[in-house]
Amino acid sequence: YRAERDRARGTTAGSAAEEPVALYYTRKTALDKLAYIADPSTVKVIASCLVDTAAPHPVPPGATSKRFRASIAQVAGKALRRIVNNPPPSDDVQAWQQWWEQNKDKYR
Repeated sequence: YRAERDRARGTTAGSAAEEPVALYYTRKTALDKLAYIADPSTVKVIASCLVDTAAPHPVPPGATSKRFRASIAQVAGKALRRIVNNPPPSDDVQAWQQWWEQNKDKYR
């Protein structure tokens, strides 16, 4: 809400570089909560995140630390693993995408 309000006013609470990080953590937190609930009715929502394979925090030029963070698609795969009865044998995003194509009719 605050970010939308600030954009409407023409001001921003943080830098433009902070917005993708905040969005990443918002989505990650939501996926973690859906995994905790572990309700099969949420599988379709979680599976929709399997396409977001972009690196959440690209390493800036000249940075020496390469701190790894999972993509939203990887977080979604881990959340699905906690819910579904027949997960793929691998946590690979492509395996989860293929699993979803084969099983999406079960979760409509």
